[in-house]
Amino acid sequence: GLARRVVHGRLVHVKPAPAARAFPTAEGFLDARPVAELLAYIDDRGLSGTLTLTSPTGVEDASVTFRDGKVVRARTRVPSPLGTALYELGLVEPDALDRALRELAAGKGALLGEILLAQKALTAEVLAMALAEHYTRKLVSLFALPVATRFAFYEHTDLLASFGRADVSVSVGRAVVRGLRDTFDAQ
Repeated sequence: GLARRVVHGRLVHVKPAPAARAFPTAEGFLDARPVAELLAYIDDRGLSGTLTLTSPTGVEDASVTFRDGKVVRARTRVPSPLGTALYELGLVEPDALDRALRELAAGKGALLGEILLAQKALTAEVLAMALAEHYTRKLVSLFALPVATRFAFYEHTDLLASFGRADVSVSVGRAVVRGLRDTFDAQ
């Protein structure tokens, strides 16, 4: 939100300065630490923090926030909409999804899952299943990143705190298996 400050005797609203990004506790390139190894390491040790993956051109391809080794938020450049997962898994009626997407497009600030819950188009349990698949798909997309991609892990730092909600935590195991399978199937 906006902060209030007194400038030259007048009360003004200003955007707060962006928080400085913490220093990474681990960093490197995917040629030395492949995605599967990074995810397994975070999971095995129950780490909390944010993993960022940046392309060789400097564009951030993904950020994934973990709590105790489980994924709680994920943002990737590869689109993987929650609505697609809900539809493809048959977890929501198409008409209900269309209504919710229209409300989402109207920009009232709610997330798609929240809208569907409010419309009673799905239950919290069904939303949790869909979010698990949604995050799994996002993690699987990381396996396609080039080996020159830079990774950085910021322990105990949630760089996605303002992105979505962290109500659901997802194990990375299924994503690692699917990502490896898809990688070998493509070769």
